[in-house]
Amino acid sequence: MSDALIGPPVAPPELRPLGQSAPSAPYSGQEIIALKSWAIAQSTAQRKWNAEALLSLGLGAGLAGREIINLTVADIRSDDCGVVVAVRGERPRQVPVLREWERALIVGMRPEGGSWLFHENRESANRNLITDFVSRSTGKIQLQTRRMHSTWIVQHLEAGTPLVPLMRAAGLASPEALVRFLRFVREPNERGSRNALRDAAAEPR
Repeated sequence: MSDALIGPPVAPPELRPLGQSAPSAPYSGQEIIALKSWAIAQSTAQRKWNAEALLSLGLGAGLAGREIINLTVADIRSDDCGVVVAVRGERPRQVPVLREWERALIVGMRPEGGSWLFHENRESANRNLITDFVSRSTGKIQLQTRRMHSTWIVQHLEAGTPLVPLMRAAGLASPEALVRFLRFVREPNERGSRNALRDAAAEPR
């Protein structure tokens, strides 16, 4: 009688842990090509550089929108090992930039180190700065800093970047946050997997 009234048992909904929202999908190779073409097509040299810097900081360093907006020229450092971004704020850290995205940031390293890096001629760190820049740009694209961040994370996971340096560069306190991105990581072929597991070595402690 009770089953007829309340119906069959229903499995409880699967709850996602707090603070573990689903990540945005990374950009595909074709989408990244389209983003590069968009940057090149900007109407002035300054807008072109800003577009390239935006891609370099998002796809090349995985920075969040607020972190990009708050950067100054003095936060970019270049040496024999490449380009490093000094991120300030809630998650202060040093982020090495992927090699293919270094050029625009090197070009933007001006002597007046105190000025803003992205969209330098502004008075404050407007939270909608990136959205406004993209909406007024030449060509229509779907540019999201969350997707650029996912692309950066997934690229490092697929490349086999060591876990601890990746966590530090991403501003993560634990590796659990990276588990969310595994759904986007392509499986290596069997031979590559076996060779990696077979040849793993570390310096003696």
